[in-house]
Amino acid sequence: MPTGIYRRSEEQKKQISRTLMGIKRPPFTKEHKEKLSKSLKGKYRCSEHSCWKGGFTMTDQGYILKKEINHPFANTIGYIREHRLIIEQQINRYLLPTEICHHINGIRNDNRIDNLMVFVSQSAHKKFEKGKEINQSEIVYDGRSK
Repeated sequence: MPTGIYRRSEEQKKQISRTLMGIKRPPFTKEHKEKLSKSLKGKYRCSEHSCWKGGFTMTDQGYILKKEINHPFANTIGYIREHRLIIEQQINRYLLPTEICHHINGIRNDNRIDNLMVFVSQSAHKKFEKGKEINQSEIVYDGRSK
């Protein structure tokens, strides 16, 4: 399409500019902000929102995540994998990021304590997965023996 052949008035140019850029609203006044904050006070807590699911969600891989904002290893939005929390409660300490939690039956959302194992490293976990012999010192927690 050729350019420069259409003649537009200044008003048309302003209208096009407003449409493309969006109309800017005047800033809120102090009274309006106070009125708005009073009307919304306490209404939008997460636990009362219609989409709130009790602080639990599931990843694409099938792991259950639990909302734990104050956990040192929580992700950026405050969630941590539930099986790690269960193991931490059982052994009374935080799991290190290098320690690997394993589901014995392979079902990632089956977080029963007797279905979980913890290995000191990824290499120990891989040895266990391949059926190779593993030292007892490489297992932090074994749900099979409880």
